[in-house]
Amino acid sequence: MKNNPSIGFISSPGWFDPSPAEFPEVCFEKVRTQQTFLPLPDFDYQLASIAQTQNELNLSAKCLADAGCDLLVQVGSPFAWAQVPSEEEARTRNQKMEDQAGIPCLMTSLVIIDNLRELGVKTIAVDCTYYEAAWRNNFAAFLKLCGFNVLHISNLVDQGLIEKFPTLN
Repeated sequence: MKNNPSIGFISSPGWFDPSPAEFPEVCFEKVRTQQTFLPLPDFDYQLASIAQTQNELNLSAKCLADAGCDLLVQVGSPFAWAQVPSEEEARTRNQKMEDQAGIPCLMTSLVIIDNLRELGVKTIAVDCTYYEAAWRNNFAAFLKLCGFNVLHISNLVDQGLIEKFPTLN
């Protein structure tokens, strides 16, 4: 990668994402960041909807690559695992973005999987704080598809820290 690489962040629609601003603060080398949001106004964040975002992911990846990014990071873990029948399908989503952009792409949940494996982790307990029940359960299923023994998975409601999740309008 060249000096002062440019990292492009694909952020979830209608979401405040501090990642592009915070990322340079934790890097050892100087990096530039750019950001785009998935072009999905009024997005409902249901897993079925998230699973249908491949075209928007590809478009966002191409736009950031055209803007000179050297590497793309897709922020938001469900975009790789929502409704996939296998880890291979999740990796196919990432590969399609790379094919469109012509540069490396990283999807949050796949990076988590790769790093857990690199550390030799086989059994995990997961705290997915803001994941409502369907997200929590589907994330656990994805982790199991990837070969992990999920010992425990919970959110803020499960932990008794809040009574219920607020309704988003």
